[in-house]
Amino acid sequence: MRALLFSSPTCPMCPKAERVARKVFPNYASHGLSYEKYRVNKGPGKEFAAKYYIMGTPTILFLDEEGNEVKRIVGAPSLESLTKTVEKLLGLRKESGFLSRLFGR
Repeated sequence: MRALLFSSPTCPMCPKAERVARKVFPNYASHGLSYEKYRVNKGPGKEFAAKYYIMGTPTILFLDEEGNEVKRIVGAPSLESLTKTVEKLLGLRKESGFLSRLFGR
């Protein structure tokens, strides 16, 4: 799985998203998660932003092995929410719905 972080030099929330991503993503490299950061205003970032319809920054895309989008986060996530999202996508965390909390499953 690939995580792509799209940011912009004028975005006030992008530095926070980048800090959170740098803390979370390396912990899951051994589970097959790779991480790439792109600036939407130049180079390959501009091309990927157009390809994946990035409308705002920061945006984090999670792609499967074929390059298909499986999850999109717009805005700067908290450390906890990004960790939970990554673990769910990698199958390391089970969904905790209402019934499972109620019945302990």
